[in-house]
Amino acid sequence: MKLIDYVFRAFLLVIGVIAVLYNDPTLIRFFIASIVAYFLFLFFKEPKGNMRVIYLIIGGAVALFYFIFY
Repeated sequence: MKLIDYVFRAFLLVIGVIAVLYNDPTLIRFFIASIVAYFLFLFFKEPKGNMRVIYLIIGGAVALFYFIFY
């Protein structure tokens, strides 16, 4: 699971840099969707506890911020 986590983080970094450099709305949407998917991945990866709720709240907040301001 740790390898998948690191690969996903690298993927997010690359997509984020490309989205900022090219300023393409489609890439930005894909980047935001990837961030939300990452926090959902963390939510389901984490055993029962408080961090699951925090990951879900952060993922929801990112998605809500995007839907409100873009």
